[in-house]
Amino acid sequence: MGIGKDIIAGAVGGMVSTLFCHPLDTVRTRLQIDGMISEQGNLISSSKERARYRYKNALDCTRQIVRREGLRALYSGMSGPLAAQGVYKAIMFGAFGFSKREIMTARPYLLVEQNKENRNSNVADVKLNILGIYICGGFGGCINALVVTPVELIRNRLIFYAAQNRKLSTQPN
Repeated sequence: MGIGKDIIAGAVGGMVSTLFCHPLDTVRTRLQIDGMISEQGNLISSSKERARYRYKNALDCTRQIVRREGLRALYSGMSGPLAAQGVYKAIMFGAFGFSKREIMTARPYLLVEQNKENRNSNVADVKLNILGIYICGGFGGCINALVVTPVELIRNRLIFYAAQNRKLSTQPN
């Protein structure tokens, strides 16, 4: 399996996981900003303003979102994360596959014993020992973090300011 297949597998896996996890991410983000909005629905700018906590827990948050904004609200804004997760996971899978192929040729001591004589076989069939898995996973994670961290910071700030501007779920029960 070449790096192209690693990248495609990562992209598809990232997008499929987003389809299932985006509602949880929406709830998590709403819980993160809960308490940062004043009783009037504005961003709290000083410690003297009184925060209004709208949600008791994650289940309550989910119920309120669905009741006030509809089921589609759990999936709103999903196109960005769908594309982003495809890219993030493609990078991670690609980096992992690249490092695994490098280990197969340059560092055979990181392979499981029975694979050392079959280093020229398909990369998917070759098993790494625990240190090899750790090195490849760490490499993939580091490369991914270099891309993901700044993007996630910007994304969370945009969600926060959008929620503050729209005064999400601030209507009384």
